Amino acid sequence: MRVGDLPIHGELLKGHISSLFLTLVLAFVSAVYGGLHASAWNDFFPTWQECLIWRIASVVIAVTGIAVSFICAIANVERGD
Repeated sequence: MRVGDLPIHGELLKGHISSLFLTLVLAFVSAVYGGLHASAWNDFFPTWQECLIWRIASVVIAVTGIAVSFICAIANVERGD
């Protein structure tokens, strides 16, 4: 059985929800998730190394989803979706 054969996913793949919309949702959700982690930016950490790791991870979490969404959007445009 393929994913496209399933009724729920099949509807998604038939264009009722565009890939651009799903891409934007991914970007938004990852930015919010990274923002939640960044809210502890100035919080207390026992060592400066832990603080630095937390800050780097917060930025990576937020930027990775946005970057993947951007790449997917470019791929959709090139495919003509």
